[in-house]
Amino acid sequence: MARTQAPGGEDDFMGIARLLVSVLLVAGLASCGIDETYTGLGQGALPGDPLGQGEQPPVCTCEPECNCNCTGGPAADATEDVPLVVVDDLSARSWRFDSVILLGPFTGDVLGLLNDYFAKEVENKGLNVLLDVLLDDRLTGELSVRIGAGEVSGDGFAFLDAGSEVGCVLKGDHFDTDKSAFLVFPNAALKPPELPIRELKLSGVVAIDGGSIAEGKLIGALTVEEAADITVLGLALDQFLEQSDIPPDLDLDGDKTPDAWEFEFDWTATSTSIKEH
Repeated sequence: MARTQAPGGEDDFMGIARLLVSVLLVAGLASCGIDETYTGLGQGALPGDPLGQGEQPPVCTCEPECNCNCTGGPAADATEDVPLVVVDDLSARSWRFDSVILLGPFTGDVLGLLNDYFAKEVENKGLNVLLDVLLDDRLTGELSVRIGAGEVSGDGFAFLDAGSEVGCVLKGDHFDTDKSAFLVFPNAALKPPELPIRELKLSGVVAIDGGSIAEGKLIGALTVEEAADITVLGLALDQFLEQSDIPPDLDLDGDKTPDAWEFEFDWTATSTSIKEH
């Protein structure tokens, strides 16, 4: 027997099914951040509306389910958590370098021997680089520090001279040089036993309690002129560097002729007491 079809039966049923699927699809996309008026003609566009009018939310591509931030995206809205030094004022803090690692300009065996020497001297308190804070202004981020060679003094240390003031900027727990300075770096292997470092740049990460400094960097320049007045193993330091195939690599006076070597150190420091003479 032939099946009779009620008016509008199957066609109406299929039409309703297609409409239901469309509604569910639109609802699912809307829940993932896409405008509920999406028509395929343009994001957020309806007949008679300008295509792409205004700033539209990004399309979410998370799979298999939408867990992303579809109202701006994690990259747009994320803010980095920067650790803060909980000590209100570091001006009473002082530190001593407890590790010094030379990165250049020396290389190979000479570099290894120098770093072995530095490690032993630091451990035996023969090499003392001291650092203290002269000014800590959290409102402006200004951090002024004094750095210089030191010696053992009682149960603490003391600067051998006035040291050098270095202007820095403190952001969160990280400080970096704002104004370069000059440092006389102690080194008993040299005659005289010091290495003059110009154009000094200093940076590091202060522990949140102010008790130590990590990730320290110290970069500066030794001029050819000053290296000629220093001897190492009975040879002028400038000649020693040249004969080690380490030519000057900095032009400090801007005449397009290298006139200095860049020295770079990694360092860390621990809290100590510094006594004034």
